[in-house]
Amino acid sequence: MNWKFSELREKDVIDVCTGRRVGYLTDCEITEEGRIAAVLVSPRFLGSPKASVRVPWNGICCIGEDAILVRLPEGSSGADGNGRPKPGRGLFGLGG
Repeated sequence: MNWKFSELREKDVIDVCTGRRVGYLTDCEITEEGRIAAVLVSPRFLGSPKASVRVPWNGICCIGEDAILVRLPEGSSGADGNGRPKPGRGLFGLGG
């Protein structure tokens, strides 16, 4: 299936390791050959202290009707190296 970027921007981006919503697609990086190298994901609400997260194109696991499932690069999510939530972050980044 083909998607328009405007359609992808409306979908929740979910980290498959933690199950938490990361945000929404806000931008993409395109190579000189015209391929998408990565997408940038940011929280939707204004004034968020979180910066954009860069997700390499090969980190996108699945694009569905309602959400985009991604595997975030190590160190950019609330997960440890084994996909479990880091201590003190909780399953959905809500704490303890």
